[in-house]
Amino acid sequence: HSLLHSHSLSHSHSRSHPHSHLRERGGNRERDLQHNTTMSGYRDRDRDRDRDRDRDRDSHRDRHKRYRSGSPSPSRSPKRRRTDRDRDRDRDRDRDRDRDREGRRGGSKGREKQTKSILDANAELERKEELFHLRNAKFRAQSRIKDHRGQPIDFLFAIISPSLDVPLTTVIPHPSIVWKKLNLDNVEETRTELQTFLQNDPNTEYWSAVEATLNVRETALKNGVDTDDGAINSAVVADIDKELSGKTVEELSTLESAIKANVASGAVIDEEYWQSLLSRLVVVKNEMIVKEAHSKMVAARMLKLTEKGEASAEAVQILYDMMMSEEVAEKKDEKKAPVDTSQISNLPMWLKETKAQRRFGGQKVRKLTDAELFETENLRGMRENEEPFKGEFALYEPDSEEMKGKRKPKYFNRVKAGIEWHNYNRAHYDKNNPPPKVIYGYDFNIFYPDLEDTTKIPTYVVHKTDDIDLNIIEFVASAPYQPIAFKIKHGKWERSHRWGYRSRFADGVLQVHFKFVRYQYKR
Repeated sequence: HSLLHSHSLSHSHSRSHPHSHLRERGGNRERDLQHNTTMSGYRDRDRDRDRDRDRDRDSHRDRHKRYRSGSPSPSRSPKRRRTDRDRDRDRDRDRDRDRDREGRRGGSKGREKQTKSILDANAELERKEELFHLRNAKFRAQSRIKDHRGQPIDFLFAIISPSLDVPLTTVIPHPSIVWKKLNLDNVEETRTELQTFLQNDPNTEYWSAVEATLNVRETALKNGVDTDDGAINSAVVADIDKELSGKTVEELSTLESAIKANVASGAVIDEEYWQSLLSRLVVVKNEMIVKEAHSKMVAARMLKLTEKGEASAEAVQILYDMMMSEEVAEKKDEKKAPVDTSQISNLPMWLKETKAQRRFGGQKVRKLTDAELFETENLRGMRENEEPFKGEFALYEPDSEEMKGKRKPKYFNRVKAGIEWHNYNRAHYDKNNPPPKVIYGYDFNIFYPDLEDTTKIPTYVVHKTDDIDLNIIEFVASAPYQPIAFKIKHGKWERSHRWGYRSRFADGVLQVHFKFVRYQYKR
């Protein structure tokens, strides 16, 4: 009975506590859970490691394939576009690498070839540097001649450079006039710029002749003489010039060789005379080389001007006379009669009146008339993006006090207009359907050669109008000229000479040249 009772109690107790066996094995269960968690972490770690290894292996294989094939990586785009500088750098690097390899492999022959390639590369760099300096000198001469501030070296370069971009009607003075314009102040500057052409320009004979003539001229200036005869006795110069006059460069070269041979052989009697003749012959020959180049240049320009029909036959003849004139280069001779001033009407505009008076015995140079001033300005022609401009505006009534008893001045005006290809125009227009032209500026040339009161300089006044896009510019001068006005575009002017601004009155011409400030288009 007691055994049965104890069995029933244990059985009832086990039924009342169904998880008693877990409570008995609780310590082992916790250990099993901890062990399973640790093993699961190891498995996750191994799986991630295997995945990363497979991914790295695949990436390396893909990179190796792309390297062998030469194709760029699609996943990594370049940060910037390759420029010409990058390509030049890579080319130079590859060239240097190949040159070094050849030098190491070929021994002495390879080193000789490497040295030759280095010398060739240096020669190419020197050639490019020479072309760079020559282009800069050409640009300087071209800009100064176009702006009517040409220096002697600019005109000497224009003689031998047919590709110089200047209007055909530009006056390139005779070399004799250029030599006479030299003085001790600008001879050194001319010599400095001359070295650029001597070293880089292929016309070595011409520039050597220019250098020799410049040396003679500098010596004459330092000796206080206004001629190019150097140290030769003036009594001998006349006889020598008489023998050398009318000879070409070839004839002078032949004569020079004959004189040198005779002097060297000792067959001459008066050696001092022949030495003087030889030194003077060299001077004359160098001058003749420059003069013949000038004559060829003038003939070519006149032919082009006639073929294009840009000027009348009379205008071409006037321009030819102005270019070939040597009158202002003649030596002073107190015994000669005064020069007829009627022959001085075709003097170049850049020759100042004071110099002309001094070289023509102190006589006053005749002023140009309205028609001659107009024709001189017309000969200069139109530059790119320039058009004639008239646009007169009647600011006063014909019977008003400002207009009575006076005459309207002549003028030759230009308007600068062109197309601006900014972002908006590029998006909405093309070459077949261009946008409207935009006015950049104006060049006003008003002629007042007959002013009664020369102390009052002609001026201009800008008037505003009801139209915000237009202004009126009025030019006012003393008697006998009426005021004259023109309608112009409204805008802020560029007042810097760097941008072509000019406001002056000289030689009977009031020049007002200006451009407008240009603003960049923004959205």
